[in-house]
Amino acid sequence: SWTADREGRLCEVSPRFAEALGGTVAEIDGTELASLFAAGPDRDALAAALADGHDFRELRLRIAADGEARPVLLAGNGPAPGDGLW
Repeated sequence: SWTADREGRLCEVSPRFAEALGGTVAEIDGTELASLFAAGPDRDALAAALADGHDFRELRLRIAADGEARPVLLAGNGPAPGDGLW
């Protein structure tokens, strides 16, 4: 699981999510979420959804972890009213 702020930076990352991204919580926390993935249309859609505060579903992204490119399927709900966190 993960939470991002209004700028799309990760601010609450589970150890399991960090491991899936090829890092630790300390390494991943504070990183811009979209920057962790390879360029492509779904990364662009992720960046746009984060910037606009929209939900997103089934974005097929790729991340380089452990020396190989891995597919990642990502979904997220827009910010909760009042706290600005995803």
